[in-house]
Amino acid sequence: MKSSLTFLHFFLVLSFAAGTFADEVDAFTPIVGTPAPIVLTPDQQAKLEAGKTVIMKKNAGDYGWAKAVFRVNTAPSNVWSVLTNYKDYVNFCKPDITKSEVYLNEKNKIGVDFNLHHWLAGTYVYYTMHELHPGENYITWKPDESKTPHDLSSIGFWRVMPVKDQADKADVHYLIKLKIGGIAGIGPVKKLLMQTGAEKATQWVKREAEALKSPKLEKQAELMVNTQTP
Repeated sequence: MKSSLTFLHFFLVLSFAAGTFADEVDAFTPIVGTPAPIVLTPDQQAKLEAGKTVIMKKNAGDYGWAKAVFRVNTAPSNVWSVLTNYKDYVNFCKPDITKSEVYLNEKNKIGVDFNLHHWLAGTYVYYTMHELHPGENYITWKPDESKTPHDLSSIGFWRVMPVKDQADKADVHYLIKLKIGGIAGIGPVKKLLMQTGAEKATQWVKREAEALKSPKLEKQAELMVNTQTP
């Protein structure tokens, strides 16, 4: 049985706020244009400043969404290099991701073949098409309709935001909208996956990006970012 359920496991985390909330989140449509940074309440902002992750989620009928904002203690270029290092997702996201293979790399458009595993729903195959916008520090993705089995579909974005007056910190925004069939589409299962996915996604991005804090590795990260530009 193949699909992509734990994709939710590694991608369920970040923010949203492009245009109208109802149009962009409460509709299963691709992200269009630059996603605006999510607006936090004073309490949520205080939580972020304290180093905690802000997570929001909703089970919306046949699909669900989750979004999050979290702070990473390293330069934005390091976060970007981790998010775009698709071939190593299989190492970043063990044991959930068992395959992450780039099958298309054309300028800033990257197609990735994921194999994902969840203890409750089994192993799934999921193909995503990612569009990179390094000049504006955001990435959007959607299913590759020419390849994807339709028992799971995912749409979302990552956005890396510099922290004012703190060049060695970045705020990461993330949104995922997920539609799944089979056992994964059952309300309680989907709710569980969205919660655990949001937590895991913040953890692996923060862990891997902060590991790039040395000057040598930061230079490598900067070069990786530059290679993504046309």
